[in-house]
Amino acid sequence: MWKPADLQRPPTYEISPQFDEPFSFIVRVPAKNQPYGVGDLPETCHVRWDGCSLLVGWVQSVEEPSIARAGLIARDVILEALKAAGLEPTSQPPNLTHQTLRITAESSGSDIEFQGTGHIKVSVPVPWDVERLADLVFGRISFIQTMYYDLANERSLEQVITFSMQDDLDNLLRIQYERADLGSWRSAESWKRRWRLRHWRAQSRQLIARIWLAVSHIRAINVSFSDLLDSYHKWLTEGEPSLFSQDQEEMERDVKNLDLAFAERRAEELGSRLDNRALVGITLAAAIVAVLVGAVATAWIAHHI
Repeated sequence: MWKPADLQRPPTYEISPQFDEPFSFIVRVPAKNQPYGVGDLPETCHVRWDGCSLLVGWVQSVEEPSIARAGLIARDVILEALKAAGLEPTSQPPNLTHQTLRITAESSGSDIEFQGTGHIKVSVPVPWDVERLADLVFGRISFIQTMYYDLANERSLEQVITFSMQDDLDNLLRIQYERADLGSWRSAESWKRRWRLRHWRAQSRQLIARIWLAVSHIRAINVSFSDLLDSYHKWLTEGEPSLFSQDQEEMERDVKNLDLAFAERRAEELGSRLDNRALVGITLAAAIVAVLVGAVATAWIAHHI
């Protein structure tokens, strides 16, 4: 959960490094040693990874259906290596567990061509060689894939902040409800509640400040997301393969439907109430001081006449 300790300092997040040339290697793990059950899991995986995008290829018959959890062992190897290096890797969905990312490559036709929006089929103009196919397909999809994951990362960060903001708003409204339900002054339970809520003003001000900070960051992320999305659509219209159409549409719809108005109105309304209470308190204090000063002055004058 996004919980910045210092409200003056915005949250930070790391951008994954991307190498100019992808790492190319082979992962060989017997099916019985893979933590995903035995069966038809491929034991030899051909991997291409540039720090941001990952492609895992294996050989299977074109008549066979997509193998659930195939290739995940290659992802696990990379994650384990990164963790051993002291890094904190993130596997951003959609990933290998999504059927929408399954690509079947066949050496047919004269040009590389992607077809379909679910199970994607690609025809490649090369002899049947897994290493060459992996290089060719990765080279063709890595750019648009990286752009999509940049979008997905922005959306993920927005979701984390939004969830935290909603949690803060819930806590703020809960405080107001508990104050409205203190009960009779004569009740012992009422005094217990009052004692438990003795710091409600400070807590409310902190929650309101956090909500406004979250709103500010969400709006900034949305601007960045919009810019990235424009570039993403531009490259799609210029012939880059559309690999994530379903996920992309859902992501765009979620961002478009995000409504911050309720949180902003509640924060503004409750903040105004707190400010008015403070103003009333200051006014009353000033009036009391004025009365006391007037009483003292009257008594002094009466004493000296």
